Amino acid sequence: MRHCVACHSEYTTEVRRCPDCGSRTLDARELKLWHIAQDELTHESFVPAGVLEGPVEAGFVDQVFADNDIPHIVRSYGGDGFGPIWQPQTGWGVLLVLDEDRDQARELLKEIRAADPGLPEG
Repeated sequence: MRHCVACHSEYTTEVRRCPDCGSRTLDARELKLWHIAQDELTHESFVPAGVLEGPVEAGFVDQVFADNDIPHIVRSYGGDGFGPIWQPQTGWGVLLVLDEDRDQARELLKEIRAADPGLPEG
């Protein structure tokens, strides 16, 4: 069963996008992880896999990780009020993944950056 967290619809088939609102649907594992993130437990459950340099890269990475069904969180430093202080020193944001997925995520991030020379390598 898949769930839309935006409009709370449930689907028995493998619907990837909610026909009602267009949001991505989640399976039971992804839904559980989404609830963990919503409960602000992300620092205990997710670990950093890489620094993201900007919103374009973050959006592309988010889409690739979603397409590969890798649970992840893209977190920008800009929304906390300290963005102007942190971003010049640490990058635009961070990619968080489950510890068990960290090595795979880092390899995928390298592949993404190698495929687009406009993205940073590091």
